[in-house]
Amino acid sequence: MGAGMFLIAMTGYPLFYFWDNLGIAIVVIEAVVTTYFTFRVEAFKKKYDRKTYRQLSAIVEGKTLDKIQEIEEKAKYPYQHPLIVLVTVGVFVAIMLLSILIIQFLFPN
Repeated sequence: MGAGMFLIAMTGYPLFYFWDNLGIAIVVIEAVVTTYFTFRVEAFKKKYDRKTYRQLSAIVEGKTLDKIQEIEEKAKYPYQHPLIVLVTVGVFVAIMLLSILIIQFLFPN
């Protein structure tokens, strides 16, 4: 999801600015592909009852977290989740605004 959101944030405005409707179509395709892979990751997380990156990386590496680490991860998740969402949205908006400023600076009307 992170790479797809980064791509959309970086290319969204320039594609619309230069290619109008075709640019919007490309951004929609980027969003659909990003959403597809996000749902696949969420299905994987649901299948293995995992929520944090540490839990997911342990599965991928073929390791398991011990009982104390599992309890720590479950205790941290409710506090980390809202922060992760806020930071992700903030970074997305900052990248999008930076993209807009760069395009407007380099190609004024």
